[in-house]
Amino acid sequence: MSALVQHHGVSRRQAYRYLLQAQSHLELRPVPEPKTVFTVNLPVNLIQAVRVRCRQERQPISHVVAQVLERWLEQSSAHG
Repeated sequence: MSALVQHHGVSRRQAYRYLLQAQSHLELRPVPEPKTVFTVNLPVNLIQAVRVRCRQERQPISHVVAQVLERWLEQSSAHG
């Protein structure tokens, strides 16, 4: 576990979760990229709608935002 922490820069908690997940699925999974906080200012109504939708779909807001931004970046590079 300490090798994951040192080599990949993940927290001990993340490393532990990774090991549990790998053991339970009997397959290796990629170590997730390190994450950091990215603050943006959004309209209150948009934030409320995102929270409601994420709760309904049982998805973390960070996961949904990352997916949307990745798609947006892919579209940008495809057009330019």
